[in-house]
Amino acid sequence: MSSLSTLPKGDSAWLLRKSIQRVMQQVSVLETNIGSSTTGNSANTQIIFNDAGTLRGDAQFTWNKTLNRLTVDGDETISGDLTVATSVLKVDTINDRVGIGTASPATILDIQSAGGLFARIQNTTSTADAYLLVKNTTGEGFFGINALGPYIYTASALPIVFTTATFERYRIAGDGVATWSNVGGVAGTAMTLNSSGLGVGVVPSYKLDVAGIVRIGGGVNPSMRLETGTNTGFIDYNNTRLALHAGSLPIDFVAGNTTKMTLDASGNLLVGVTSANANGGVLQLKSGITFPATQVASSDANTLDDYEEGTWTPVIKGASTAGTGTYIVQVGTYTKVGRVVYFQGRLAWNAHTGTGDMQIGGIPFTSLSTTNSNSPCNFGYINNLSLSASSVLTGFVFPNTNDIGLYQYPAGGGAATTVTIDTSADIIFSGTYFV
Repeated sequence: MSSLSTLPKGDSAWLLRKSIQRVMQQVSVLETNIGSSTTGNSANTQIIFNDAGTLRGDAQFTWNKTLNRLTVDGDETISGDLTVATSVLKVDTINDRVGIGTASPATILDIQSAGGLFARIQNTTSTADAYLLVKNTTGEGFFGINALGPYIYTASALPIVFTTATFERYRIAGDGVATWSNVGGVAGTAMTLNSSGLGVGVVPSYKLDVAGIVRIGGGVNPSMRLETGTNTGFIDYNNTRLALHAGSLPIDFVAGNTTKMTLDASGNLLVGVTSANANGGVLQLKSGITFPATQVASSDANTLDDYEEGTWTPVIKGASTAGTGTYIVQVGTYTKVGRVVYFQGRLAWNAHTGTGDMQIGGIPFTSLSTTNSNSPCNFGYINNLSLSASSVLTGFVFPNTNDIGLYQYPAGGGAATTVTIDTSADIIFSGTYFV
């Protein structure tokens, strides 16, 4: 091809060559600006937009020189991974994951930060709900906030479950029943709250239902208050006594749905009695007091430690030879109050083999052992008993025995003597002695 300089200006060939030369110059400038695989500038050159200009007239791409910002208007499709500032944003298209704050997301959405706020869901226009929705094939749940405050919400009857260390700890069922489970290393349900009340160790049937021991303590004067709106009662403990308070009201002790004992506001203890006898004592009973069959003796002089009623079988006996008698009547009764024994009896016999001084044996309790602590015996009826002329029958309980000695003394006074055993007689007697 001829040189451009040898061609006459204005010649058609010269004009064609001039046009081609100008095109090549523009291509050279473009290669310099955007890089060329043949020039080696592609790694360190950029496409430069005019401020507020567009790329080839496409208004979807706009460059703002002041803000150093490229604006893309409309939907865009990016093939392959997307990385922004190494770890600010990472789209991993191979594993279908998005990372914020990490270049290696480990889950579908992986948000990492050195501290502080990780993510925010905010309603910027009102106090209406702002929430995060989680959903699977079973149902869906919401974590959000509204004018009333933060909330956890399920749209269906699914429960809300709180779990730690792989163990369920707290569950709110779809009907609102709440359960606490696996507490303190103890498996199973520890507490249940339902429409009846709160149950500890049991499904409740009452406002508070506890299976086991209840402890109220930790303070100087722990107490439990019971209120009806107009009256208040409480139980308290202060290391010196357990107190039951009822104000001006009585305290009833109930068994079998019936009041068995009442402590009234005046301090009277009523057992089986519905109202106090104004002239009665502080202890008022419907029936008697029962003592144990075997006395539990007390050394306190003001303590009544025994009461007993019963029968005993009196016998006639000889001091030298006790012998045996043939009895027509042989009865005896007694009442023991504390250390005192009241007795009475009747003996009628028509034969006897005993010898020596006559005695009555078999009183129900051994008498006091103190020397000379003789207790008298009285005779109210004497029939066919041989006595000295004009003598009166008397007797007393021997110390530390179960026997009564019979004596006689002159009606006008004089020395007392023993009574010799008689083979037949009829006597009625009574007395009191100490044990």
